[in-house]
Amino acid sequence: MPRPAPAYWYKNRFNACHGTTLLSEHFVVRNGRAIKVGAALVDVTFIVSMQENARTAAVSVNLTNWRFIETYPTTNAWTFGANCWDIDVTGPSCNPSTISRSDNPGAWQADTDHGSTVTIPTTGVVQPESHEDEQRQHYDFNVYFYLPNSPSAISFYDGPNAVGRCDQARTVVSPNYARASDCVFHQQTGIFTLDASDGAVRESALLIRDAQDNVAATKPGTAGTWIPGKLGTPYPLHRLYYDTIGRDNNRSAAIAKCV
Repeated sequence: MPRPAPAYWYKNRFNACHGTTLLSEHFVVRNGRAIKVGAALVDVTFIVSMQENARTAAVSVNLTNWRFIETYPTTNAWTFGANCWDIDVTGPSCNPSTISRSDNPGAWQADTDHGSTVTIPTTGVVQPESHEDEQRQHYDFNVYFYLPNSPSAISFYDGPNAVGRCDQARTVVSPNYARASDCVFHQQTGIFTLDASDGAVRESALLIRDAQDNVAATKPGTAGTWIPGKLGTPYPLHRLYYDTIGRDNNRSAAIAKCV
């Protein structure tokens, strides 16, 4: 059986990675008893990358560092698969809905990678948090393996799900509405970074730092007030694309204070 799997590691909102080590044990029957005579281990890296300006994702797996213990039959097939479908059971699957490869360890060692590009449909179930024409839909990416472990049985490894969120805002609302991709990984934080040592943005970076860490250093610097948006706090910033009243109120308040 495989070791307990960690959660996905997210490089950013567009790239997710899951790693684990798979173990297959081989048994033979001697005098009516199952005797373990060998084993094989391999390190697995599963990657999903949302592609730029598209409703597609590149899905791939890499099997490396094979270790064989005692007598293990390397003719047995190790089967990889990955699924992509709407989290709502009534929703559509991606195209293709499953990518897979089944090969023995020697073939995997000769060609360690396997992957494909999947297209995410626009006809998925719209989620309750969706804003008007954004048409947000959620999709599960799931990796699994079938591992041979005896002449008459196989083990199944079911990896964790990575949930992607797609919308249609870039094409329906405006081509300038969102950049980079039509899909991101759900509930992952988007981080905008400014370098205070960069002269071109130094003043903006220092103002944002003071607003988050030392509001008294800003104008009007009212004691006891705070500014949302700092990473690690439960008060994120929210996009106000549709909330014109909220945008106007924010601007009016800022102009009134920043004289």
